[in-house]
Amino acid sequence: MHITHQALYILVGTTVASAFTSIYAYFNIVLSKENKVSEFRQKWIDELRQDVSAYIATMRALHLMVTIHNKSPTTDEEFLKLTINSSNYYNSIHLRINKKDGSKIGHRDNKFLVSIEEVSMRYDASDFEDFAYYLEDASSNASDILGEEWKRVKRGETSYRVAKIIVLIFIILIVTMLYRLITII
Repeated sequence: MHITHQALYILVGTTVASAFTSIYAYFNIVLSKENKVSEFRQKWIDELRQDVSAYIATMRALHLMVTIHNKSPTTDEEFLKLTINSSNYYNSIHLRINKKDGSKIGHRDNKFLVSIEEVSMRYDASDFEDFAYYLEDASSNASDILGEEWKRVKRGETSYRVAKIIVLIFIILIVTMLYRLITII
């Protein structure tokens, strides 16, 4: 059976068009999903930043109330409100950060949680020696997490990066096939 040049062009064109359409559809699905994941991750970053900032500011205010103004949680309504807020922020931070395994990310996150817990324990024990240092340590550890997570958002999720590589490979394969078909014709 002999195939004419015109039939071969139609066959190649149809095959290439369907391949491009499939790749385009796959890439759009991956891109849509990864965009949504990145949006959620950005929202998580923003909310964690707000919670950490509010927690540290609240703990600083409580520290000042106790050490400078000699206020007591049992006699001051503002003090009580700040104490409740600090507890809410502390719990919110803990719920956002998962305790992880011994990986690099797990170590970083656990280090941050330990620093937040250290602030809370020192405050609860009225141990205010170097309290500002522990607040700064917690802030610094939070900055590490926020910075790394922001880099991840900019870089894209792993499946997104893999999908880009796969699409590039498919494009190279299609171009190679086209070249070979054209040289045969």
